[in-house]
Amino acid sequence: MQTQIQCPQCGTPFTTEVHQLVDAQRTPHLKEMLLGGALNVAQCPSCGMTTRLASPLMYHDSENEMLIVHVPMELNWPMEEQERQIGRMAKAITDSLPPEQFKSYLLQPKTIITMQTFMEQVYATEGITPEMIQRQQNQAQLLQQLVTGDKLTQLSLINEKEDLIDETFFAMLTQNLQMLEQNPAPEANQQFILLTNLQARLFTMTKIGKELEQQQVALAGFQQAVKTQGGLSY
Repeated sequence: MQTQIQCPQCGTPFTTEVHQLVDAQRTPHLKEMLLGGALNVAQCPSCGMTTRLASPLMYHDSENEMLIVHVPMELNWPMEEQERQIGRMAKAITDSLPPEQFKSYLLQPKTIITMQTFMEQVYATEGITPEMIQRQQNQAQLLQQLVTGDKLTQLSLINEKEDLIDETFFAMLTQNLQMLEQNPAPEANQQFILLTNLQARLFTMTKIGKELEQQQVALAGFQQAVKTQGGLSY
């Protein structure tokens, strides 16, 4: 559903999409957004700041017979309102299922206090361990430090924490670049330039960066050859 929010940094009001129900089998695109940390995250069209939206979230996975819900504490809902909203979401889930798929676990949604524990349970169904989650959090923190640091700080961090810079790290960097590229705000363009320069530095300074750059060069050469020859033959 659409909701109106105000950017906490620059105060710009804008409309964004909020999702309260994620079904692993029926809405796999929302599941992918949830796993990637992009669900219910809004980006200000003016300054480019990203904000995580405080909203109740219910996750259903019929293959693992899981129905869990998280209600952010910052909503300050009384218990009666929490129960009403959870009941509303659970009914929406059960109403969407054919009768033969109804099972007893759907009658008792499991309430998860923190979003971290909520995500750990979702990740567990994908074979992702808490250690893997912690590594990704460390990578996200490192990316933020690199973006905000000067050149000397970047060089020091790259040398010190190169073990965190892998294909997943570069995927995070690429995702941020894609988001910024779609944002017309001047501040977003400045961030895009900073990230592009950081990416170039990582290509030359890290082992995985050099490998990925070689792959890109090889792919570009292949695409150019195909274009010159008029396409692929089968």
